[in-house]
Amino acid sequence: MLAARFHGPRDIRIEKVADPEPGPGEAVVRVRAAGICGGDLHECRAGRQLYPTPYPRPAQGHELAGDVVAVGPGVTALDSGDRVAVQPMISCGECDLCRRGNTALCPRLEHIGVARSGGFAELCLAPAKNLYRLPPEVGYEAAALLDCTAVAVHAVRRVPVPTGAHAVVLGTGAIGQAVAQLARLAGARVTVVGTRPGPLEVARGLGADRTVDLGAGEQPPDGADVVFETAGGSGQIARALAAAGPGGSIGIVGESFEPEAIDPAGAMPRELTIAFVWSHDGRSEYLRALALTASGQVTLAPIVTHRYPLAELPAAFEAASDRARSGAIKVMVTP
Repeated sequence: MLAARFHGPRDIRIEKVADPEPGPGEAVVRVRAAGICGGDLHECRAGRQLYPTPYPRPAQGHELAGDVVAVGPGVTALDSGDRVAVQPMISCGECDLCRRGNTALCPRLEHIGVARSGGFAELCLAPAKNLYRLPPEVGYEAAALLDCTAVAVHAVRRVPVPTGAHAVVLGTGAIGQAVAQLARLAGARVTVVGTRPGPLEVARGLGADRTVDLGAGEQPPDGADVVFETAGGSGQIARALAAAGPGGSIGIVGESFEPEAIDPAGAMPRELTIAFVWSHDGRSEYLRALALTASGQVTLAPIVTHRYPLAELPAAFEAASDRARSGAIKVMVTP
């Protein structure tokens, strides 16, 4: 099969590698859609990775869906030809955290598309328990984005959104757009903050009550009951703190790799609550994301702006990395 391998920062090569063979409890999926995530961009730009492995690294891509083409011994719940989404987190299932349902915190956690070969390949090997059969109303691209929606589900569980609250969402990517829709479903008035008009227009189309374009010099909101920071990067935590009102709650969802300062003198008198949000629980929240997507209560279809075949993956990463030039929101690869 063909698969993308990272030989170093910004060094992506499409190579011919052996087809995966399913072992006991495993299945092979022919990838039909795989999204480029912010984490993939970090890996491409600077070689940053959650689970460092030596170069050349296996195919990235943890947002993926496709068709089952082979199953290993003991797999009875899936058949060849089944359309499936791939839930990328593989936890040990045995530690105290896993037994309590906190599988994302498992000390032996691995991700398909990070430590294991993922969606930027023609075929992907996965544990059968990580595959979710798709209903007819959920297409491959929507299924590939279930991981993003599951993170949003986890975010609003970690930081509940009261009915009638004012919720501010910083960031207009897949997770930010999903969080905004879930906050609306909870009965909140939602303001989405971004830096580009295109994604903000999408947010309005998906139900945001108000948008703020920082790139156009609009003033950021303040006084929010709930704030979700989904963009990541330097200065975003301070922006989230500034947006919160007295007694407000803040969910930090976006990734940052540099130390960030928090000003206690500004946060303490307002009794702000800050929660960090890391991934999702791996099953119940993923199933919730699938149900919300199948019912149409959450949709991320409008954010898919660019599509590339696997052979053009370097160009796909360029488009995703330089959004100001390309106008991309979510770039989808279709092996």
